[in-house]
Amino acid sequence: YLKAHHPSSFMAAVMSADLDKTDRLVMIKEDCRKLGLDIAKPSINSSQYRFSVSTGESIFYGLGAIKGIGQSFVEAIIAEREECGDFHSLVDVCHRVDPEKLSRRAFEAMIKSGALDEFGPSRRELIRALPQALKSANQEAQARAAGQNDMFGVLGGVGREEEVESKQSLEE
Repeated sequence: YLKAHHPSSFMAAVMSADLDKTDRLVMIKEDCRKLGLDIAKPSINSSQYRFSVSTGESIFYGLGAIKGIGQSFVEAIIAEREECGDFHSLVDVCHRVDPEKLSRRAFEAMIKSGALDEFGPSRRELIRALPQALKSANQEAQARAAGQNDMFGVLGGVGREEEVESKQSLEE
């Protein structure tokens, strides 16, 4: 009944049940294709930990199904997104999410899966920018913990993205 009358919700639930089984997910995605269901690629701004359904009946890929990403990492991203709105760049993600939850390997997995495609011209560019973005976020977190402000701290984070971008262009 559910598969016939609510196919996208049913298939999202089935895929969420098999989140860790890549081989099974491949088979289920093929079933979705046969049913004419659209599976959107993962997105840091719209995906949840598990597979979910949009209002348009397409299935959002669950971030938890991406190999190399832990549940606490995804939950920290989702909590920040729900509290403060969508992310606008890789640097924005790194600065807004708790630095203790950040993982270079998890970010690389998200970039390779396409979950951050909306932030850059290419995945290669995002991977290349990742070390500087993480370093900048760690420095800011350390300064905050020490009670220090840098000259951009007075602005409350405004201009942080431009600061990192200008540093990257200087290094090139």
